[in-house]
Amino acid sequence: MKSLPLLSFIILFISLAFPVNAQDIGSIYGLEPLLHNGRKYSFILSHETIGHPFLHTQNYESGYVLIRNEKFEDQLLNYDIYNQELILKYKDIHGANDLIKLSKAWLRGFNLHDNEFVLMETGNGQKEFFQVIGYDSLKVLYQWQKKMSLTKEVGRSNYHFSEPVKTMYLFRDEAFYKFRNNKSFLAYFEPGQRDSVKKYLTQNKIRVKRASDQKMLNLITFCSRIKH
Repeated sequence: MKSLPLLSFIILFISLAFPVNAQDIGSIYGLEPLLHNGRKYSFILSHETIGHPFLHTQNYESGYVLIRNEKFEDQLLNYDIYNQELILKYKDIHGANDLIKLSKAWLRGFNLHDNEFVLMETGNGQKEFFQVIGYDSLKVLYQWQKKMSLTKEVGRSNYHFSEPVKTMYLFRDEAFYKFRNNKSFLAYFEPGQRDSVKKYLTQNKIRVKRASDQKMLNLITFCSRIKH
């Protein structure tokens, strides 16, 4: 037992003589510094709050994250659209589950629920998340949000989250064009192209406000084709 003080002294000497940087510590404990870079996520709500702040569900599901040019697959993610944060669930060095909101400094995008999202700089200079539909220079973007309101009932009051609300944009030439319905969507096309797109919308019974992601993908693919 007398050797313990000597052993402690040796460990302390080595740690001071050969300091370990944050990246090395991450490697030692199996954490990736580029990925596990963010602040602890703690959004405390009353147990009486109705709903949740996430896009689809409170469950964390497998997806990938793109940071700089590196892709991190099979990560447990959730998208808090009320606070506009991407949340990563992982096990810390003690094996306990932990949650962090990923830093937006180098974050480029992520995939969750088979949907692609990108972090883009908007006209006001802020970085914001958008769901992307389309693969060409012409795309549809959805910006998702939720609101939290106070519900007043007789004898009690509690907060509740709204259903997800999306704002729709046509994205082309590095610019955002907001639309709300078929009429405002068509307004961004030249007259000759507009007739073709209008015919496509009618034939396929598409109302852009309520159309599925697959129908919108088919639509924007058609629009990209006639523009070239």
